[in-house]
Amino acid sequence: MYVRCNGLRFGYSFAKRWLAFVLACLFALTLLPVTSHAAIPRIVVVDTDPLKNPDFTSLSAAIDAYKGTLDQPLEIRARASSGIVDVGRLSIDNYVTTPENNLTIVFEKNYVFSFQATANYQHAIDISVDHLTVDLHPKLTH
Repeated sequence: MYVRCNGLRFGYSFAKRWLAFVLACLFALTLLPVTSHAAIPRIVVVDTDPLKNPDFTSLSAAIDAYKGTLDQPLEIRARASSGIVDVGRLSIDNYVTTPENNLTIVFEKNYVFSFQATANYQHAIDISVDHLTVDLHPKLTH
């Protein structure tokens, strides 16, 4: 008995071997490790100089704008191109993060954050979030 395919005639033994080969290949593909592609981080620029067209002019505004569940990593880069000091209090909370979708805050070399406590037990920065990295001294790359 033969199988016809596009005018060609194949014996059943050939069809069985071909089918076995295809099934073996499909099975082998299921054994390959699945590589996860790291999500591309969303970069948000904070610059206290509004003439530099930053996303935000204060770190607290940037942090408040993205609260919620992160669907990709979020990196907030704080700088002060003109030397203007960023003042206020930071509350880093109400973020839902994962190891893959984490929050990173980078204080660049010229950025200064200032907060003056007016009462006992006040904090300049309150942190209540998992998977947070604060980089105070980033390495300069050329």
